[in-house]
Amino acid sequence: MKNLVLPLMAILFCQIVFAQEIIIKDPTIIPIHTDYLIQGKSILIKNGKIATVASFASLKKNKSTIIIDAKGKFIMPGLADMHIHLPTNKHLDSTIKESLSAGVTHIRVMNSEEDPLGYLTRNQQKYASDFPRIYLSYIITRKDRYTLMQLDSLVTSVKKQGYHFIKLFSVADEATFLNLMKVADMHQIIVAGHFPSNVSMELVLKSSFRSIEHLGGYTQEANFKNLHGLVELSKQVFNCPTLNYFKEAKVDIVYQSKLERVFQKLAEQDCLLLVGSDLGGSEGMLKEMKIWENLGISRYKILKAATMNPALFFNESNQWGSIQVGKEASLLLLDKNPLTDIDHLKSIQKIFLRGKLVKN
Repeated sequence: MKNLVLPLMAILFCQIVFAQEIIIKDPTIIPIHTDYLIQGKSILIKNGKIATVASFASLKKNKSTIIIDAKGKFIMPGLADMHIHLPTNKHLDSTIKESLSAGVTHIRVMNSEEDPLGYLTRNQQKYASDFPRIYLSYIITRKDRYTLMQLDSLVTSVKKQGYHFIKLFSVADEATFLNLMKVADMHQIIVAGHFPSNVSMELVLKSSFRSIEHLGGYTQEANFKNLHGLVELSKQVFNCPTLNYFKEAKVDIVYQSKLERVFQKLAEQDCLLLVGSDLGGSEGMLKEMKIWENLGISRYKILKAATMNPALFFNESNQWGSIQVGKEASLLLLDKNPLTDIDHLKSIQKIFLRGKLVKN
């Protein structure tokens, strides 16, 4: 009987949390799925989701409904850090909480000092309630050589274990890449990561490869000369530039300039962009977005790349990433408008995580 107490308490706790109704009264809504602001509406959060967006007077309330006066404030979806490296499991909680404090409610893990899958599984209840949603990668490198049959077995195992996608660090050869993409398509698992330098750029962009990290490949001399043509092929591929990584690492300024030109070209052509901090930390996302802002990228496009595009990347845009009825209530309440200055993301007053107020 004693062994049942904790699971039952956990279930009860979740029911209490998700049964809680919250009304965010009269904020200026930055919905993201459209580029205009919504005013004069309030948001009802129920069962962890956005239940209604309507006038405050029209919303049904009960004695337990929590009402948060947000007049003069701004609300937007939580941020998604789409390129982060995690430390050892010993420091995992503190690192992820640091990201959450900066408004990050979804995390795509591109590498870790040790595999966190077992740790996260053992602490599933805690991570389901109080932490950002975490998407884990299984890594394939240049030294990994597989036959088509071996890849089929590998991908089956990767999905069964609970990994969300495959990260390509590198690849042995073009044949392995083609076989991997064939098997991934068959099993409907995402493959993303570094541009495989021993595969043609056109072949990668025409495949279902989901995202190119660090803008690799575009900067190769032959590809850079054909940048316009490659950008046209990039319309269905996500790009995660991690420009702050190159700045912090003090990478050659000429190469940085080349990356910035590639990035601006992708943005000009409305290619799919993702914001990733790479280096993490409490200001990692903000530093990356400030670089984008300084390069002339519209603030709306920056916010979209940090919210709605990540949901689209995971084929979950019907679940989160924008402020719409039925979507996950992972939201940021801000004192200032980030559409007038990205630095205003520092003005977070409250954070809602799947309907739960985690920063008050």
